[in-house]
Amino acid sequence: MEPGVVFHSDRGIEFSNYEFRRQLSELGMVQSMNRPGRMNDNAHMESFFHSMKCEELYGKKFNTEQQLRATLSSYIRFYNDRRLHSSLRYLPPTAYESRTQGASSVN
Repeated sequence: MEPGVVFHSDRGIEFSNYEFRRQLSELGMVQSMNRPGRMNDNAHMESFFHSMKCEELYGKKFNTEQQLRATLSSYIRFYNDRRLHSSLRYLPPTAYESRTQGASSVN
């Protein structure tokens, strides 16, 4: 893992625990937490994980970590490159981002 990878979470006690924070530091990770009282700070990621669990993980058994990693990698590519998102005018995130960047560079 590259140093500086951000681990974002809510403010749950398990994430503010000294031992957990120490392990993140040893791995070179940067901890990020929702602001107090701002549950929507992480809404997009909560939505992503819900979709991933329901669409790809529930009901499946993985015999090896490699199988799980391959499945997750494949789903993330699908989610970003092919899955249509109603909040993005029924475009995949990569297509929406390309259109948004193209529109802003014209101005």
